[in-house]
Formats: sequence, C-alpha cells, structure tokens
Amino acid sequence: MGRFDPATTDQYSARLDPPATITLAKRVSGVDTDLDTAAFVMPQLSDPPSTVKLSMTGTAITVLVNGTPTLSATDASVAAAGNAGITGNRSVGQPVHISNLEAQ
Repeated sequence: MGRFDPATTDQYSARLDPPATITLAKRVSGVDTDLDTAAFVMPQLSDPPSTVKLSMTGTAITVLVNGTPTLSATDASVAAAGNAGITGNRSVGQPVHISNLEAQ
C-alpha cells in the first residue's frame, strides 16, 4: 500500500486476489474502489518469486509485475504523502515471502 493515512485509512494498493487476479485499488473515506485489474497467476513454490512494485508520481499510479507495467490509473483522491506498507490475506498452501520493501 502507498500514501496510507492511518487516521483515515485512505490509501492506494496493489492487491493480489488468488488464484488469478491483481488489482490496483484505492480506499477513500472507507470506500474501496478498483482502478485497474489484470490477470495474475501466483507462482508455484518451485517457480522464481514474482516482484510487485507500486509506483506513485503525482496523480500517475502504476503497478509493475516483474518489472513490466501491468496496471495503471490517474487519480488524485489520495494526494498527500503517507506511509508505505504491506497488508493482506493468504490462503492455506499459498505462502507469501516478502523481502526488500522500499519506500522512496
């Protein structure tokens, strides 16, 4: 998630929805809105891990999967700087390994 405001929970996020979707979403005043969606297959344990990057420059928001721009939107709903982080749910048998979280 990016531009997260802990007081309001307003934010942008890249959400993995197993088994086959990735979504760029926003939350404003407690209301979630999907901005863009694409196919995404979670890698198997024997596969190399996937990288997911949420990039926000002004009103341009992009999600890159393995370095390739996959989702995008232009939105000004959450403009203030905020926190970056990771949140989510996972299903049994779908481990999530997180490394190298960066906020710039």
